[in-house]
Amino acid sequence: MNQFAGELALVLLVVGITLLGVITYLKNQSLKLNRAILQLYRLNHQVNQDVLDFIDQAWDILETFGFEGLYGEIDWFGEEVSYQKGRQTKYEYPIYLHEDEMAIKLRLYHQKLGGEKQMMAEVLQHAFLILLSQDLLSKKSQLNLSYRRLEKYRLFLQHDVKNLAQFIRLLTDQVSLASTDQEKIHVMTRLKELLPAISERSARVVDQFKFDQPNYGDVDMVDLGSLIEELAKGLELRVNLVGDAKVLSSKNLVKQIIVTLLENFKDHQQQDFLQALEVHLNQRSSIAEVTILQPGKLSEVVKAERMFEPFWTTSEGGMGLGLYITRELLKISRGEIHFIEQDGCYGFKAIIPAIPQE
Repeated sequence: MNQFAGELALVLLVVGITLLGVITYLKNQSLKLNRAILQLYRLNHQVNQDVLDFIDQAWDILETFGFEGLYGEIDWFGEEVSYQKGRQTKYEYPIYLHEDEMAIKLRLYHQKLGGEKQMMAEVLQHAFLILLSQDLLSKKSQLNLSYRRLEKYRLFLQHDVKNLAQFIRLLTDQVSLASTDQEKIHVMTRLKELLPAISERSARVVDQFKFDQPNYGDVDMVDLGSLIEELAKGLELRVNLVGDAKVLSSKNLVKQIIVTLLENFKDHQQQDFLQALEVHLNQRSSIAEVTILQPGKLSEVVKAERMFEPFWTTSEGGMGLGLYITRELLKISRGEIHFIEQDGCYGFKAIIPAIPQE
């Protein structure tokens, strides 16, 4: 009897130790999972819910938890970003998210898992997915809000234009009614007082409307080389022009595309930058290729995939709309534009197709 009791006590002791070990293991795994999820949330807060920065930095946390690789592509406002971190395995978690001009296609790779490890990996993957989804929706909301604010701002500009038009009409009436020399002198004196302020206000309004879309019904054969030289001279930019190309398109449309690109280089060039821009023109049937390059390397604070992201800029006082609008303008004629880096230079390659005549 005593022997049976002793054996039972030993069995119970082994079971107890085993259960204690299992409980301790599960507790440690749970704590590890909680730490990983908390790190993801903290990281997301640190990068201000920025999708690209979050994905770039989240891999270190995911790898620590046991994931083997993160592969995939992101289409970010027309620019594609590839991710290749770690290594690929047979087992993966697909992540597909899409909002407007932002598309995420990623795959998280892991070793074969079972039981609680698989469950915990799925929980962490789901937390990562939720944060990405929230950041994407937040970015979409920010853009929509910015567009609405921009539209309201345009209303204020239209109000300024209306005031200027009313002033011109009033001035015209005063000039036409001035018949005596004394009345004419009074009008001239008044003009000298008012015109400087009106001129400054007009210049400001015109500058704010520089992104507005003009009439693009003026289809004609556009000589790109001559146009680029003319626009570069007006912006006080030096260019080395290589090649020649002409395209049957709207001169206003092409001019707006080229001048916005040149202004982008001017706004972001260094103060000691003395080298000329390299401009390469290439004719392919009815399509013209325009490549504008600046010698040097892209600043570390600028990421290529953000080039066409609206309202993102490193320029003081800039709105972050120039390149985005350039791409939208090219869409009118089914053209396209991409950021490129080659031969120690960086810049943009625009493809301008001909506009079919009706």
